Amino acid sequence: MDQEFMMRTLSNGLRVLLIPMKDVGVTYMELAVRCGFLSEGPDTFEYAHFLEHMQAQYTSSKNRSSSAINDSIEAAGAVSNASTWYDETRYYITSKKEDSLRFLDLMLTSFVDYKMDEETLEAEREAIVTELMKRSGNDPWHRLKEALNEYAYGKKRMATMEERIDSTKEATIEGLFAFRDRYYVPENMLLTVSGEIDNAAVMSLVEKTVATLRPSLPAMKPSSYFVPPKNLGPVCFFVENDSVASSFLSISWSLEPRPYDLGEINTGKAISWILTSGMRSRLMHRLRTELKAVYGISASMDVVNFGQSTFSIETEVDAKHIPLILKEVLKEVLRLKEELIEHEEFDRVKNKIIMANRLTPLSIEPTRYASQYSDYVLWDQEVVTFRDKLASFETVTPSDVQKFVENNLVRSDNLIIAYSGSQDRGNKIKKLIPGVRIVSIKKT
Repeated sequence: MDQEFMMRTLSNGLRVLLIPMKDVGVTYMELAVRCGFLSEGPDTFEYAHFLEHMQAQYTSSKNRSSSAINDSIEAAGAVSNASTWYDETRYYITSKKEDSLRFLDLMLTSFVDYKMDEETLEAEREAIVTELMKRSGNDPWHRLKEALNEYAYGKKRMATMEERIDSTKEATIEGLFAFRDRYYVPENMLLTVSGEIDNAAVMSLVEKTVATLRPSLPAMKPSSYFVPPKNLGPVCFFVENDSVASSFLSISWSLEPRPYDLGEINTGKAISWILTSGMRSRLMHRLRTELKAVYGISASMDVVNFGQSTFSIETEVDAKHIPLILKEVLKEVLRLKEELIEHEEFDRVKNKIIMANRLTPLSIEPTRYASQYSDYVLWDQEVVTFRDKLASFETVTPSDVQKFVENNLVRSDNLIIAYSGSQDRGNKIKKLIPGVRIVSIKKT
């Protein structure tokens, strides 16, 4: 069910995770950096994303042409991409096993001796601005999320879409390099190589290219995920948005930051499945089958930097149904506290999750194991394998669910509601939740 793995740490702090797999014919290589949107400030909004676009060209003194690099990757049938999130950026290439050392050298050489040119900068600047403008115009959630970031979360304010676009337009090579120098340092990075690999050959190449790299400045690490100030809730944000016919509703409970707890995270996952996974789940059955008020609804536990952040329930609905949906969600959450879930229902949900966990590793893909293992290593946690996850989940009980809900989801001080649409439903929401503070953010 699990693959063996090996860890190496170079003298400069770079960690290397090797996951050898037999007879798969391909190699997956990934360089992860603890740098994301949370690393940015007012003078560097969108820099993590901009730098991702630039670094993914893999240019260096040795390989100066980004177009030639892209041609060589495509000609070999390899796949290259990158992504940025709140607290990390990842670069990855998947290739045939016989091409793996060549592309690993390309990736590592670029990180050690990166070269950025004005022509590529301007091309990527235009691409990012277009991407941001498209996201801003077509994603009705974005204004709601911006409002939450600005008004609800006091520790780390995230940039608005307009600020990101303006910062992208003004970014310079010097500014991007200065940002890169603070975060793209060995102790902030993890190289993962999985698939059909020669461990000795990989480590020889790593030692040759990266071992001598020494940062000129102390490493900067992303700040913790933004955390709502204590005693913020209950609060409800209405974000005026008349560009779409439907309304977006988010019901969240902020969770106190604490050390990573796999058992608690699995309990949160079980609750999300109890409430929203499948037509027989409590909220889907009640809100869609019986009341016909939603088409779909989802629940999730947002975990960043391996500390719990929020448990959220989200849906897109006709605005007139918002008070009804809010009432039913809070009622079902309270029921989980007041009534111990019956074993028949709990076992059904538990078996669905166990099946999903057992099926996941049956697809022997290097990327799957790299993703599972590297998250833990990047954030200095002990690796949790698929087998570990399954074993931990199988110990979750109905009492664990009840305790989690009681500790986290029925308090009033950590409840944050947000919805967007053309009509403010604040008066009706006040009747549902005593003492709720209504914040209306009008369209500008």
